[in-house]
Amino acid sequence: MRKTAVFFILSLVLASCTTPKKTNTDLISHIPENTSIVVKISNPQAFFNALKNNDFLKSNTLIPPGLSKKLEPLRVLDKKSEALLCIIRNTDSIYDFAYISRDTDNYSTLDSLKGWKTESSSLNKIPIKQASSEDHSFFNTVIDSIFIASSSEPLMEQSILGGNTAGRAAFRKVYELANKDKQASFFLRNHPFYPGNLTLSDSTAGIQSPAGWAMFDISLSPGELLLTGIVPAKDSIPGTTSIPVAARKTTEITPADAEGMLSLAPYDFSLYKDSLTDVPVRDLLTTADEVGIIYGENHDVVTFHTFDSGVAEKAFSGSAVLQTTFREHNIYKIDSLKPFAEILPPFGKGNAMRFYTAVDNYIVLGSDPRALADIITNYQNQSTLEKRTSFTDMMKSLPDASSMLAVGITPKYKELFLEKMLSGYHDDLSFSSPDDFPYLVVQGIADKNFTHTNLLLQKPGKAGISTGISEKFNIALDADIAIPPQLVTNHLNKEKEVVVQDMEHNLYLISNEGKVLWKKKLNARILGKIEQVDILRNGKLQLAFALPDGIYVIDRNSNDVSPFPVKVQAPITKGLAVFDYDNNKKYRLFITQENIIVPFDSNGKRVKGFDFSGTQSAILNPPEHFRTGTRDYIAVQEENGTLHLLHRTGKSRVNVKGNIDFSANRLYLYQDKFTTTNSDGDLIQVDERGGLNKIALGLAKDHHIATTSRTLATLSDNILTIKQNKYELDYGIYTGPDIFYINNKIYVALTDIQAKKVYLFDSNAVLLSNFPVYGTSAIDLADMDGNGKLEFVTQGEKDKVIVYEIR
Repeated sequence: MRKTAVFFILSLVLASCTTPKKTNTDLISHIPENTSIVVKISNPQAFFNALKNNDFLKSNTLIPPGLSKKLEPLRVLDKKSEALLCIIRNTDSIYDFAYISRDTDNYSTLDSLKGWKTESSSLNKIPIKQASSEDHSFFNTVIDSIFIASSSEPLMEQSILGGNTAGRAAFRKVYELANKDKQASFFLRNHPFYPGNLTLSDSTAGIQSPAGWAMFDISLSPGELLLTGIVPAKDSIPGTTSIPVAARKTTEITPADAEGMLSLAPYDFSLYKDSLTDVPVRDLLTTADEVGIIYGENHDVVTFHTFDSGVAEKAFSGSAVLQTTFREHNIYKIDSLKPFAEILPPFGKGNAMRFYTAVDNYIVLGSDPRALADIITNYQNQSTLEKRTSFTDMMKSLPDASSMLAVGITPKYKELFLEKMLSGYHDDLSFSSPDDFPYLVVQGIADKNFTHTNLLLQKPGKAGISTGISEKFNIALDADIAIPPQLVTNHLNKEKEVVVQDMEHNLYLISNEGKVLWKKKLNARILGKIEQVDILRNGKLQLAFALPDGIYVIDRNSNDVSPFPVKVQAPITKGLAVFDYDNNKKYRLFITQENIIVPFDSNGKRVKGFDFSGTQSAILNPPEHFRTGTRDYIAVQEENGTLHLLHRTGKSRVNVKGNIDFSANRLYLYQDKFTTTNSDGDLIQVDERGGLNKIALGLAKDHHIATTSRTLATLSDNILTIKQNKYELDYGIYTGPDIFYINNKIYVALTDIQAKKVYLFDSNAVLLSNFPVYGTSAIDLADMDGNGKLEFVTQGEKDKVIVYEIR
């Protein structure tokens, strides 16, 4: 059973087939008797997408093929609420699962799934269905409002009947330790995932395997995999003495180009005191507060951190002979020491320590003086692990103090450390560490009866065309993108998040760390842009948008906000327009239905007294709201060239003198005038008296414009003009320019969707350094996380969302 356990900490992460919402002891009561692993997932949609987009897991297949195939049918289930996925190992290569949730609708909807058939039977008078497709089969039932699915009929019976109340009571105690805010938690029975195992040779690898249930919370983003949890101590490990916890110092002397390192407390060696026959080593341990092992390409070294600089001279006084002096450090030859036969990992080299030197507060032992000279050189040049920003930034995600720390630096040692941590599992288990994850960090924080254990893989910001731009994340949706991603505000922390819809009408909310927070199925493609409103006027923001059948308002948890959605009979033809006339959150939500506009209030009621009978031809764009002084204007562009400037009540406010052969551009308020262009490329401006002025700009037929109140940007063929400043682009197919006003600066963005290049300019049409970068849609720009650096979101490949940071 031990062979099952941790193998799945990372394995199940790949399974991409669990579910969940809110933990309930009723779910626990249906866990099968011999379960080795339980996975609790709080947010299924977020977790599944995080699995799919985690860059480490993309290159690591950690599930036995037999189990992976059995788990595949779970993908067809509707997974909205919290669930438990239980893994049971029957033999060395046979696995089964039980899946327990409150998504009881699955039991009936499976009957109508295309390509699947169901056969009914019963077990102890409880109806059971076997769902089968061409390649897959599983059993499922509903009992006490709980849906259970399993790859095995006997396992289904165990889940239905329950049992072993005492065992579940022990499990519940550990279960309560899980962080409810994490994407998922793993509960592992009798597994060897213990940080101290990294210090053991093969002959003693099982000495510190713990017993009982261990728990790990998991956090996933595209560039990070973090496990945080507790491992119970084994009875053979003393539990009455706390192991010292401190900031690990071996990283200060570990060369940045080392292959890996271990940092241990001297207490760890007391477990092997019978093997410490070398008196000098015992003397060093009595005065050291940390022991380190540094793995080099050709030689390994052992370090002792001590504040007694004379301890080495005393310990080796009987055998030390000066070998050489390197950069003012004496290197001594000593009698060969072999104190670490049981403790050094079996992949270590040069266990016989024959030389030592002192470097500040470190005593360094090695099998070759060249290894010691390398330590001295890197330490003096400050070319050590502790001086690498990529490492120190990564360590900010972990506690400062620990009782054990391991860092894998080269792919070989990252993979070896992982294999060591997960030793004893499936023979086919293997790891591959991508180069863009520079370090694997394993940390142990010992307590009396358990060890807090952390495992972290994290990559730094991915370099763009130069060091001035980094790719924060690049994630795939479940289908191709339908509308360009845009930024919305998280009212909880005032930071920005990404909202996007795919071609299967799924709407996603993605955090600024690249985690999919939820996915919501809609019945159609969203028209126009998504707006944000505070419908309840309590500081909490919602998403508002139009589908052809009505107005929708959903909260940040993807729930509909009553009384929305508001359905309409005639189809909506343009995007939703949201007006807040007096900035008091008494919104007017305007929809367009061919040639009429209809306002609704925040209660979803049609606004009475809005007197606009409609247009004679189709409306070109959603209505716009402008305010000049104390006057409000609602502007409507009509296909036949009429521009309506209306009062709040819908009555005509300004009679525009003449028609406009509108281009595809919307209306703006520029230089205190209502501004757009005509199909001939002229700038058209209308004043508040209805006077119409035409300014010849000589723009091409398929031109684009954007304005603020004082800045005009135009794109004509390949010429971008911003406030009379011109920039010649390569010929291509461009989105229109978008203007962003951030921190008193103007930025103008556009994208060549043919060449897949994103451009960003300042207000003088100067291209910002390191642009263009890869992208295929218009961008949205903001300081997403409040760190003073701008980020922007764009579409990458057909199904990819990319967020860049400008540094």
